[in-house]
Amino acid sequence: MIQKFQEALSGTLIRDMGAWVLGGNYSAWNVVEHNDTTYRCTLGHVASAATEPGVGGSWGTVWEVWGPAGNIWGNRALSIIFDGGGAVLTTGIKAMIVAPFDMHISNGKLFSLDGTSGSIEIQLWKDSYANFPPTSADNIQTFSLSSAIKSSANVDLDVLQGDIILFQIESVTSIKIAGLSLMVDT
Repeated sequence: MIQKFQEALSGTLIRDMGAWVLGGNYSAWNVVEHNDTTYRCTLGHVASAATEPGVGGSWGTVWEVWGPAGNIWGNRALSIIFDGGGAVLTTGIKAMIVAPFDMHISNGKLFSLDGTSGSIEIQLWKDSYANFPPTSADNIQTFSLSSAIKSSANVDLDVLQGDIILFQIESVTSIKIAGLSLMVDT
């Protein structure tokens, strides 16, 4: 399942095209700004009055709203996969990211990707580069499943460019592969 998803996305490139232009030639994944909003092209086309983002009669067939102007990445998810290689996951630090830009995390979804009902607790430890490495004292959020295959939690987390986040599995039973998806906006 994960491999098929990655294959489907291979070669995808987000390209910032600046302001939308009547007569412009746009391809899928081109991003434009128009009327204080950022749009992503979903279907290649030559821009016309009918495809003017947010205005034209058929704009929704070739564009999707990505957020306020200046937000070329849109409101998207940062996903981390925790794979036990066929065995039940173990505790400990399993992943790390360095924030490429300032971001706000508004929601987290935790899944048992193999459909096994079980329990898991994943902590996010955040600190600045200067204070590397983050420790348990730097825990900013805990996501958990309890005898389930999915859970969702609304959160309010700010991360600055350059901050380091470690993903710590604090406890786990039965789950062999898990996914944590964080909704990110800038």
